[in-house]
Amino acid sequence: MGPCSVCFGTIKGGSNTNIVADKCSIAIDMRLSPPLTNEASFKLVEDAIEAGCARVPGSKGSYRIIAYRPFVAQDENSVLFQAIKKSVKKIAGKEAKLTFFAGYTDSGVIAGSTGSGNCMSYGTMGGRFHQPDEYVECASLVETTEVVCDLARRLLLDEE
Repeated sequence: MGPCSVCFGTIKGGSNTNIVADKCSIAIDMRLSPPLTNEASFKLVEDAIEAGCARVPGSKGSYRIIAYRPFVAQDENSVLFQAIKKSVKKIAGKEAKLTFFAGYTDSGVIAGSTGSGNCMSYGTMGGRFHQPDEYVECASLVETTEVVCDLARRLLLDEE
């Protein structure tokens, strides 16, 4: 599934550049993949807080989990994946590959909360996701629309 990732999204604290901050907060987004579990990642954070507090006498730290999401394993034999492979081949003329995506999508939320191995994401190409100047390649938007329409006909109307 690829390596885990950590994004230190926001750091807040202090009142001026020449004054030691009396408090600080940081928001961390951790994307996990096996073998690291949610529980083991909590231990990593707890150990980091403990190590930091040991270096600064009188300091204290805590953490709060705002999104508890497990990694989602994909099933290459799922009905949905087999159908979308056929649609991609028909529309795009290429083989669809199952790849790991470190982001979290609506399909990941559904799969994680239901345990379904028949959820996946398929979408447009682009870049700079969730950043300034994010973009989508227009040609891939048209192709994705055609693939999804073919997939719907294939699954709902039993069309080949």
